[in-house]
Amino acid sequence: MVSASLPTRPSPSPTAAFSPTPTPGRARPPPRLRSHATATGRLGALSIKATHSGGLSDVSVQSLPENERPVTGAAYSFTGATTSLTNNILTSSKKITLVRHGLSSWNAQSRVQSTAEIIWQGKEEPLVFLDSLKEARLFFLEGMSNADAKKQYPELYTKWREDPANFHVHGIYPIRELWGTARQAWEQILLTPGENFLVVTHKSILRALICTALGLPPERFRAIDVNNGGMCVFTVNKQGEAMLQALNMTAHMYSDHTYEY
Repeated sequence: MVSASLPTRPSPSPTAAFSPTPTPGRARPPPRLRSHATATGRLGALSIKATHSGGLSDVSVQSLPENERPVTGAAYSFTGATTSLTNNILTSSKKITLVRHGLSSWNAQSRVQSTAEIIWQGKEEPLVFLDSLKEARLFFLEGMSNADAKKQYPELYTKWREDPANFHVHGIYPIRELWGTARQAWEQILLTPGENFLVVTHKSILRALICTALGLPPERFRAIDVNNGGMCVFTVNKQGEAMLQALNMTAHMYSDHTYEY
């Protein structure tokens, strides 16, 4: 069973729907649907089936039998492949599915809360909220449009866009700070009893979670992108070493689709 969903903090809100903004000059993609997902099964390859039914997008996550699990893209052993995310030996290997919240007109914490609640419908286990999964602090740039930020704070905006690792306000470096909270979040998640976890949160902390799991420094912050509703999957062995299985999967939001990982 999935053990926990770990968004930032509770805030009552309506259901968040996935609704992309079309790029000018390009054909409008099929509409993203409201997310309705269930997740079951123990560690192993997963089969995700998404149905584009004109209503809700039904996403099921099921464990595949041992003899049906794909060999390509999966390692038999990855001990020593990456840096441990925890100083403790884990009681079992774990699977962590990271999801970026759905796109909506609601504020950031409401998007996370509503997305987590939609995915977690029908589950007995409670949602768990971690402060370490909060979005990066951008101080007075928070809530501003790119155009307004560029106009009012041109130097800060340029630094944030071109060199986020060294972007700072009053001596505080938000992205470097985010790397520390990401490591804290990984340790909190991995030391929680259970084998299969779903984490719903924001883009910047997701980038930090992915990069810290792969041993990438803050300078690689913009090397990773995750779309609204995008899914990333890690397996973590007993030594706390992570292996990336899937990055920014979004096919389930556009059409009938089945993929295995």
